[in-house]
Amino acid sequence: NINNKDIYKIDKSSRKVDRITNTIFNESYPVELKDEKSIIFLSDKSGINNLYIIKDQTEYAITNTITGITQFSLDKNNS
Repeated sequence: NINNKDIYKIDKSSRKVDRITNTIFNESYPVELKDEKSIIFLSDKSGINNLYIIKDQTEYAITNTITGITQFSLDKNNS
């Protein structure tokens, strides 16, 4: 569905594609954290873009803004 954005992970060496999210919501701007097991991203799951994290295969919101988040950045130490 090209009207919906999900997150995928591509292994460059094997060219294997793994689907990380599979929702009716739009997920964008994924950043893999340095533990290589967690991904932080934007999602409109609440109706407004907020930050979410997938950690240990569990997804949860880490922000709940009224106006929504349009972009974010993390430094190399994920702070």
